[in-house]
Amino acid sequence: MEALSEISQLFRMNVSVYYNAQACGGYHLEATHIGRTVFHMVTKGECNLVVPNEIDTTMHHGDIVFFPREIAHSVRPVGNAFGEQELIPLDQVGDRPGTGIICAEATFNHTGSAHILDALPNVFIVRYDAGNQW
Repeated sequence: MEALSEISQLFRMNVSVYYNAQACGGYHLEATHIGRTVFHMVTKGECNLVVPNEIDTTMHHGDIVFFPREIAHSVRPVGNAFGEQELIPLDQVGDRPGTGIICAEATFNHTGSAHILDALPNVFIVRYDAGNQW
């Protein structure tokens, strides 16, 4: 985590969280910040992430997906989820089943940041590992 902190200071990165809740039922979340730098972190449970022509995978608690420049993608429950889509603030969830997700946008106040973003793949996942810090 120290390396990310150093990079964020060097490139003057600011992060704005635009979603921090639990998705319940048969939810289907789609990209909303096309072209911007965003990331999503699973904070509870798991979900299916589909990025057409790139990735179709299951993300688990602690996994983070980065989009240097957001492209079309969707997030859905793993397996059969029943009921209507509900997006519930974390302080109101209780022990309901669902997937906790944080979504955030990163902006940079340094002109060199574009070169770093251009060098990265379209999408990449950092998998959580309890025995290893990022």
